[in-house]
Amino acid sequence: MLSWATGAPEAPPECAFLNARAAELLERARQAKGNDFQFDRLASATDNLLRAGDRIFSARKFERVDENERRDAALLLQKCYFRVEQAEYFAGISGEKESKQYVALARSLYQQARTAYDNRQYDRARMLGEASSLVVMALENIAHAALKIPDPPVIK
Repeated sequence: MLSWATGAPEAPPECAFLNARAAELLERARQAKGNDFQFDRLASATDNLLRAGDRIFSARKFERVDENERRDAALLLQKCYFRVEQAEYFAGISGEKESKQYVALARSLYQQARTAYDNRQYDRARMLGEASSLVVMALENIAHAALKIPDPPVIK
């Protein structure tokens, strides 16, 4: 089990939200026994939230500066920025009551990543950027679970 999820005293405050949502999604996944697609999407969302919390927790440990990581961090943060921009869309179709909190958390994590990048803390920036993307991925999986699986198109 992840150390932040067990209530470690050094757990970052963002992890409380992630832990509560992961527990709720896991319970919803258990209730979706007859719907394999919904179960899979909710289980994936749970995993995304747990991985995001792990990245946030790990990012608190990185303080070293490594100039060689600058380019990699910049490229990753570009991807994370566009991923975070998708959060509003997924929030709108997810039906999740805390959807605005997911969006706010993803944006906050990206801003923290950008600040770490500006402070030349490239490992920290990457970890927080990945966490922001994982929160959006969780929201996307929740949105998928809420949608009816469409029939595939017919070739005419």
